[in-house]
Amino acid sequence: MKKKFQIMVVAAISILISGCSSDQPDPEAAVKAYTYAWENQQYNELTDFLSLASQEEVSNGSVSFAEKYAEIHEQMDVSRIQVNYETTDINEEEMDWDEVSDLTYPVTVEIETLAGAITYDSEVQVVREIQTNEEGEEIDDWFVNWKPDHLFESFQSIDDKIVYQIVTPENRGQIYDRNGEPLAINGQFHRIGFQYEKIKDLETEAKQLATILGLEPDEVAELAVVYRDSNPDWLAPVMDVPLNDGRIEEIAEATIPGVVMERRPGREYRYAHLTAHLIGDLREVNAEDLEREDWPGYGAGKYIGRLGLETAYEEQLRGEVGFEVRVEDASGETRDVLMKTEPQDGEDLTLTIDVNIQQKLYDSIGDEAASGVVMDPVKGEVLALVSRPVFNPNEVYLGTKSPERTAWIEDERNVNLIRFNRTFSPGSVFKPLTAAIGLEEGVLDPNEVVHIDGEQWRADSSWGNYRVTRVNPGVSDVNLETAMKYSDNIYFAQKSLEIGAERMLDWAETFGFSEEFSFEYPLHDSQVANGGLDNEILLADTGYGQGEVQMNPVHLSSLYTMFVNEGTIVQPILFMDSDSRPWKEHVIEASTAETIFDTLLAVVNEPNGTAYRENSGHSRMLAGKTGTAEIKDAQGTEGDEIGWYTSVDATHQDLLVTLMVEGLGSSTVVDMANRFWAEMEE
Repeated sequence: MKKKFQIMVVAAISILISGCSSDQPDPEAAVKAYTYAWENQQYNELTDFLSLASQEEVSNGSVSFAEKYAEIHEQMDVSRIQVNYETTDINEEEMDWDEVSDLTYPVTVEIETLAGAITYDSEVQVVREIQTNEEGEEIDDWFVNWKPDHLFESFQSIDDKIVYQIVTPENRGQIYDRNGEPLAINGQFHRIGFQYEKIKDLETEAKQLATILGLEPDEVAELAVVYRDSNPDWLAPVMDVPLNDGRIEEIAEATIPGVVMERRPGREYRYAHLTAHLIGDLREVNAEDLEREDWPGYGAGKYIGRLGLETAYEEQLRGEVGFEVRVEDASGETRDVLMKTEPQDGEDLTLTIDVNIQQKLYDSIGDEAASGVVMDPVKGEVLALVSRPVFNPNEVYLGTKSPERTAWIEDERNVNLIRFNRTFSPGSVFKPLTAAIGLEEGVLDPNEVVHIDGEQWRADSSWGNYRVTRVNPGVSDVNLETAMKYSDNIYFAQKSLEIGAERMLDWAETFGFSEEFSFEYPLHDSQVANGGLDNEILLADTGYGQGEVQMNPVHLSSLYTMFVNEGTIVQPILFMDSDSRPWKEHVIEASTAETIFDTLLAVVNEPNGTAYRENSGHSRMLAGKTGTAEIKDAQGTEGDEIGWYTSVDATHQDLLVTLMVEGLGSSTVVDMANRFWAEMEE
């Protein structure tokens, strides 16, 4: 079918174009047909429009003409081609066709590629010649003298090639605390390995290093000889370790002949365990990442955030790739650079976290499965976020093996669990919210004395054997302050029933339950119930923070700020460039906030208050609430405890602290918090 496509297209176009006389072939029809095939990437048809000289030229390429077009356009992800030229009224030109053998049409080519739009000027020259079709018939027509830049800008040969090179940013963004302390920086690590040409006794030296590093001698010996035959002067890595790894000094003192230690550039977490869950760490990009992520800077040997801020702010921290699009000849010499952008380093993040406060909170918690939040209850700045147990992010990032790492991997409490962003049953720290709702709804009079007898209570016989239990059975006359001070479950269960399911759910929504909580670190959403509160027992349990209530510590801390700010809930913020602002303004009346705050003062400062200590170890006047959530399969069975305590400086109102500890009651958590408050005075 050679030439049939060309004949059909040109004939069709010639009918549409007002051109030369009927006995003369139309050069512009040839141009239009050729550019149509060009624009529509009809690679196999393009050769039908070529002159004999061009057919000879393109047949000498390393691949076929159509394959070359497809290869280049696929490589550059060409989505659109537009070829513009100025038409000519052949009749008005009064050409002597016997004298005219070629015509040239200037063209402008616009191509949409993965790198953006490319526009350049070229020309389409047509020549009149006689060619023979597949049937042996001679055809007198106009044909195109192909130019390499019809394939792509700046091409001078069909064997030229496009090189699209990604340039990744040199520096990942770094993370600092509010005082400029480096939390995650582009620092260094030690690479420990063997330089084969320096080894004197492989077996002995491998054993020496293995003993120090806690590895198997055979494993070390195998790693030591990786470059024995190819590059014996290269460093064959055995282990990468943080700069402060104590084994570095041991290795230096051992003076093992073939062992070399080099400093290499890499991510460095200066405060390691202290900010492990907050900052997170990096890991090497894997195949799943490459399938999931569309950022072109990822590839073999590149890193991506694994946990914490390193993953939550991966896009900002990684920066922007640069790229270069250039044309090279067959030997690899650059003909032209078509496009070039410089990579942009990642953005630095400065947190509201104060690493000194972080350290005090971390130390106060000790080695418990726990979380802690410290924030400014007026400005909303989060000053500390701690989760324990912990891991060393430097060792995770570097793949360092150590006894410490083995211990935390085997820790059944799950060191990777970020407890300050998870939700837990809050227990009695929820009671101030129930009290606030009751006051706003008018079903709770703070001065009203409710008579409650005994340790257990149920609303009626429909509850069967289920009872609400309180810890203060000796106190019968209970008002709001007494209920808060003793943490009376029955009082708050009764008030929850008076509020009702519908209004309880409405207020929960007002307080931000069951919605994405606005914070600059990803948090799990708090909830009041899995579904509704139609079950009366569930509604009663909700009033004192049991049932199906789940809260994360940051959300809880934020809600307590309304008792300090005349009913306005402050927006917690994590970055220094974020503006302090309300999250929800005047959600409760100022008088309600004051009433609740006074009861929280009683909890801490009056004898019999659940947070009262005769000697707290510090001089601050605090207001706060304790809570011990009980996680049981059924009433009357043994279960796990979760201890809570939220406290705020009542005088200065500069710090609010929430602690949550798994497996301990709130009494122990109060002592932890007092240790923190005492540390803040030193």
